[in-house]
Amino acid sequence: MGFLFAAMLYLHESAEKHLKNHFLRGLRVISACSALFVIHCSPNRRRHGTAAPVTGWGPMQEEPLPLAKSRSIIIISMLTVGILCSLNAVTIADEISSPKQDGAPGAVSPPIPPVVHLPQGPMAEPGPGGWPPLRRVAPGTFEMGGVRIIKNKQQVAFPAVVNMDKGLLEYLIVGVSGKVHESLLRTDMEPFCLQIAMLLAGFEGASRPLSFQGDPSTPEGDAVDIWIEWKDGENTVKAKIEEWVVNKAEGAHLKPMAWVFTGSFISGGRFMADMDKSIASIFHDPAALIDNPLPEGSSDEVWFVNEGTVPAMGTAVTVTIEKAAGR
Repeated sequence: MGFLFAAMLYLHESAEKHLKNHFLRGLRVISACSALFVIHCSPNRRRHGTAAPVTGWGPMQEEPLPLAKSRSIIIISMLTVGILCSLNAVTIADEISSPKQDGAPGAVSPPIPPVVHLPQGPMAEPGPGGWPPLRRVAPGTFEMGGVRIIKNKQQVAFPAVVNMDKGLLEYLIVGVSGKVHESLLRTDMEPFCLQIAMLLAGFEGASRPLSFQGDPSTPEGDAVDIWIEWKDGENTVKAKIEEWVVNKAEGAHLKPMAWVFTGSFISGGRFMADMDKSIASIFHDPAALIDNPLPEGSSDEVWFVNEGTVPAMGTAVTVTIEKAAGR
């Protein structure tokens, strides 16, 4: 087992991109020494007759170690290497998540790769170029596929445009190839990228999604605020997205509220939010990433654009999603 650990560490050259070289060499030495010690004490290595002593390690034992003791040595050796690897991984994770400010005394730039590609797997159907990489753009700030992640504020932000300024709504935000005929905003950003960004920012979705579109059940997940920011001449205007929505059943625009990050789910090896490009729904949709917690969310007949408050169609906006205040 010791030799196996040593071989794995030695052959896994990609680990040297993330671990300090001197630490990796130390692990190799520890693993090799553990291997030799285990082999030396192995119960299968017994003397036959009166063979000469083995040089380098002193005289060989006349009787092998008890089986239980040999197994204990093997287990201890394996645990030693495992603990050292774990401690080093924790240290590197701390450096990445809490880098020292430039110019601070003793500041050291952590060995963070500039680009980290997401692993391909059955949960995604990437395009010809694969999924966009996750890039670090500043300390604590990352970007992926047009979605910006501000970790210390637990925020994600992405660009969109006003898609409707009047009419019946079922969605707040969809992708450009989604249900744009009934969505307030549209965006080029891929739902899968937003899902990853929300998870990296620390949001948790539903453990059990709704059963069907229009399900009267209350969606589960972290409460979030959705802010819209746009330019009105030289001025920057900011509003909560519910101000742009009217509930015809009550005859008034929505009062300040929190939405629910449910996260989407995988079915048949496909990420469902990417199928219809459903991002934020106002009419319950289990495939969407964000849903409406109000009881009227089960209806697709009461939600309309709050005419006169929404900028002209095609107006560029920035959508910011953050943890709901007081939640």
